[in-house]
Amino acid sequence: MARQAPEPVTATLPADLLRAVLERARSLIVGVRPDGTWFPLSQTVPELLGGATDDRALVRLVHPEDQAAAQRLYDQASARERVTDPADLRVRSASGRWITLETVAAGLLGDPRAGVVVFYGRDVTVQRETERALRIAQRDLEAQNAELAELAEMKNEFVAIVSHEMRSPLTAVVSFSHLLADPEQGPLSPRQLEFVEVIDRNAVRLLRLIDDLLLLTRIESGGLPLQLSIGSPAELVRTAAADHALAADAADVKIDCEVTEGPFAEYDEVRLHQVLSNVLGNALKFSVTGGTVRVRAHPALGGGGWAIEVADHGIGIPEVEIDKLFSPFVRGSNAGRRGVPGTGLGLVVSRAIIDMHGGTLAVESTEGEGTTVRIHLPLRPP
Repeated sequence: MARQAPEPVTATLPADLLRAVLERARSLIVGVRPDGTWFPLSQTVPELLGGATDDRALVRLVHPEDQAAAQRLYDQASARERVTDPADLRVRSASGRWITLETVAAGLLGDPRAGVVVFYGRDVTVQRETERALRIAQRDLEAQNAELAELAEMKNEFVAIVSHEMRSPLTAVVSFSHLLADPEQGPLSPRQLEFVEVIDRNAVRLLRLIDDLLLLTRIESGGLPLQLSIGSPAELVRTAAADHALAADAADVKIDCEVTEGPFAEYDEVRLHQVLSNVLGNALKFSVTGGTVRVRAHPALGGGGWAIEVADHGIGIPEVEIDKLFSPFVRGSNAGRRGVPGTGLGLVVSRAIIDMHGGTLAVESTEGEGTTVRIHLPLRPP
């Protein structure tokens, strides 16, 4: 024989116990009788309502400037209807505090047919002020973001215009310095040739700086699309290493290139070669005489693209300055002390290009021991 489910047990609190609990409540709780008079159910009521006993006592709770809320409150009390949305009853009290009121029950104390309406209120002043402060902060933040975006656009436009205007005359300086050094244009004394070489070297340096500025401006403004093609990262790394062979010989530095064959990848060949050229150029500049630059490239573990590493045994970078290297025009302090030329844009541009490919570029360095640049290149951009 199936067991019958036990009948539910309904617990009823004694009226005196319920009254004691309500009186000690820190919230505003007040009852309204059918004749319109009210009676407090919590200790906070008298101080808020000022001792009034007429049917509009609750209305006096509302700030004089908020008469619309006062009328809604009076209408709900008169209609004896349950309010389902407490937010509609958020009112400002005469003391300036904000209270959320809700009609919750009839006949709470005594006969349900008595028609007593109970209002329950919560002080939400802190919550409202917090919401207001957040709205103001959000508006201020949006205004600041819009202003920063406008300034960034103006900066990019200014850099692009100035760089373009400087590039043309610098190109002419480089071209004519080459013509001056050409024996077919007439012999120059050793001193004059030295002067021409200084002109050419510094003009090329400025031209490279302008090109980096223009490129960085295009990247930041989203105006540099990648020209993607399928190629071999292994072959690209070997080519970049070979392109720096003469510079390595001039600096008396050896390039040790070790490349493992692997899958083809999709990338912008010109931009990726530029990254490798920047990284290799830095490694050669900061290497000590007779040192070695180690270049490694192999498929990443798990088939997740390519791992490329360029390491030198040069002057290194102070640990506290490594995170700043990816800010424009920032260089290691020891590089400046040693008179090593540079603009502080190579790594910034290189990381931006690798980011566009969906990869990562990280630097590890120990001052006095050397620097390692690690690049992860996915098989295709996202």
